Amino acid sequence: MTSIDGALKVLDLEDVEKIHNLSIELLWEHGIKVTSAKGREILLDHGGAALKGERVGIRPELVEKSLSSNAPFSLRSNGPGGDLKLLAGNCYVHNFGSAPVIVDSVGAVPRPSTLKDLIKSVKILDRLTSCDLIYPLVTPTDAPAELARIISVATCLQNTSKPVAIPVLNGEETKAAIRLIKAAESGQKAAEPAQKAAESAQVAPEAAPESPKRPSRAIITLSPISPLTFNDDFVETLLAAAGHQVPLQSLPCPILGLTAPMSMAGGLVTQNMESLAFATLWRLIEPKGDMIYGARLGFANMRTGSHMDGRPEKGLLGAAAAQLARKYRLPSDVYGMATGGHAANDVQTGYDKAIGAFQAMTAKADFTSGLGCLGHAVVTSLEMLVIDDEIFKMLKKVMSGIKVDKETLAREVIEQASETGFLNQRHTLKHIRSGEIYLSALDRQLTYEKWLETGRQGVYDSAQAEVVRLLSLDDQAPQDQAVSETFKEIVSSMKIEDYSPDLRNY
Repeated sequence: MTSIDGALKVLDLEDVEKIHNLSIELLWEHGIKVTSAKGREILLDHGGAALKGERVGIRPELVEKSLSSNAPFSLRSNGPGGDLKLLAGNCYVHNFGSAPVIVDSVGAVPRPSTLKDLIKSVKILDRLTSCDLIYPLVTPTDAPAELARIISVATCLQNTSKPVAIPVLNGEETKAAIRLIKAAESGQKAAEPAQKAAESAQVAPEAAPESPKRPSRAIITLSPISPLTFNDDFVETLLAAAGHQVPLQSLPCPILGLTAPMSMAGGLVTQNMESLAFATLWRLIEPKGDMIYGARLGFANMRTGSHMDGRPEKGLLGAAAAQLARKYRLPSDVYGMATGGHAANDVQTGYDKAIGAFQAMTAKADFTSGLGCLGHAVVTSLEMLVIDDEIFKMLKKVMSGIKVDKETLAREVIEQASETGFLNQRHTLKHIRSGEIYLSALDRQLTYEKWLETGRQGVYDSAQAEVVRLLSLDDQAPQDQAVSETFKEIVSSMKIEDYSPDLRNY
């Protein structure tokens, strides 16, 4: 494990090549299972090999060609930092998503998450300075099940000006999500997108002239079925997304010992095969489509078979994925703040998150995931968002390093004040105000006696107060009438009657 060019390297360059070469070799010889007849047709028409059953072998040169046009791109953001520039050495942060359970406070009984919880969480994430990209934090279990992901998209777009990530399961959800994205981007109600762009891309991708590309307000995320399976819904999502200039992110989720080899290196090969197969198929459908190398390789508790989070290996695997993504000139999105802790004030929660996020950020992944994660990515709390924000701000301070120049070396100050002391020096005041030492808003650095006077309050108590303060602030994102009208039309087209929720107020 070394640090080269400022980024943590958990794999030697030779190891990266070994994983890449085996991935390419196995994609051709072993192939990937594609249950979609359309997906198989596209791959076979471009030199793929029909293998046993529904497996298709992908030629190495086709994989390499699909990666040859990768280039930096941005996501549109009206947040304080401006657009997110990917593949530019930036380390961005986003929350985890779709938790079905939320905890109101330590000791409270966990309960199903609701639309009101989703609205609150988006407003808080919009106001947290470390959060750059917003996923729907919770699943609104009180919404019609078939509408849950669509209402999540609309709620995010209505309550933040930051870019959003949109998980989808199939082509129909993708079409609805694109309508909402385009409404948010244009300020006009969006009609149902046509799929002819995807079909024409397979036949004559150069035929239709393209307008200049503007950064998208969103990314669409989807997951293959591990191990090594693209089902009909996965392929239909790609077809529905083609032609709309919305970046895609595949999130392979193989599990060591269950849906991937138990060895970390073997798991990385499996994940990489799924990622490269996605990149190849996506670029055949949408030759200029932007994409992100997502990495969700995990492991199970082999005593129980349940998903397990928060081990140090999670960060190692994320750092390795960031290295592979850099080889392919793709932005990376890796685990960071995963935890097996079930409470925001649990010591395990704190060390799981700090260790995992440190590895991901020092590996310089484009995105580090996990704000708000609790209970193996099943549970969340609003206080956890605030505490995680604080951890990430501390890590960003670490990543900024130590500035060394004539001013900070302070030769003249040392010569002038070494006898009289430094407290009354202008240099001291200047560097206090400039943030030379990080000052936390949550841990107040009290003396023991002062801490006793507060009733032994800690970081969690501060986080509760901060949640109340953040929710009391005026909305930063104006209500988007185009998104509202488009959402109403989608609900109407799904024949869902008497359902017109308020997506702004809670």
